[in-house]
Amino acid sequence: MDVSGQESDWRSASFRQKLVSQIEEAMRKAGVAHSKSSKDMESHVFLKAKTRVRHHWGCWVWERRAEAKGGGAASRPLTS
Repeated sequence: MDVSGQESDWRSASFRQKLVSQIEEAMRKAGVAHSKSSKDMESHVFLKAKTRVRHHWGCWVWERRAEAKGGGAASRPLTS
C-alpha cells in the first residue's frame, strides 16, 4: 500500500475541487448567504491543514456550519 501517494493526493487540484463542490452543495441546500465563497473556505482549511484528515475534517466543519445556518440536518436533533 502506497501511503505516501494517498497522503499527497489530497493536495491535488481535483481532490480540492471535489471538496469545494461539496461545500457549495451544502451552502446551496442551506439557502443562506455566506460571507466567504466555498473556494475561500476550502483554501482557508487547505492552508492550515498538515494532513489529509485535517483538511477533510476542516471542510466537513464548513459544510455542517452551512447546514446549521440554513436549518439543515446539522441543526436538527437526531431521532431514532
